[in-house]
Amino acid sequence: EDEEQALSVNWLEISIWNEEKKRTFYNRWITDKEITAENAKALADCGRARWKIENEHNNMLKNHGFNLEHNFGQGYAHASENFYVLNLLAFLFHAVLYLGDEVYRRSRYRPG
Repeated sequence: EDEEQALSVNWLEISIWNEEKKRTFYNRWITDKEITAENAKALADCGRARWKIENEHNNMLKNHGFNLEHNFGQGYAHASENFYVLNLLAFLFHAVLYLGDEVYRRSRYRPG
């Protein structure tokens, strides 16, 4: 017999306020980790670090030559997935070339 399995999750929410009583950061996360007084700060720090990495990654894909918008490629069946994969492949090739080819690295250099 198939037994239903429940997924147990915990909710972590953080607000950071400055001295002027203005909220400067707010976020919330769901995790399967147990949240205690001892690990809440570490979990929030991990969540903030992951958010920062994802935000910087998405900003680079959108604003630094890849032109990948949030709604990129809507309109045809599977077009958005295909365009997204092609953009990720282009990003991969740029990264590999940047790491392995001095001429490519010099061609991409922008002083300033």
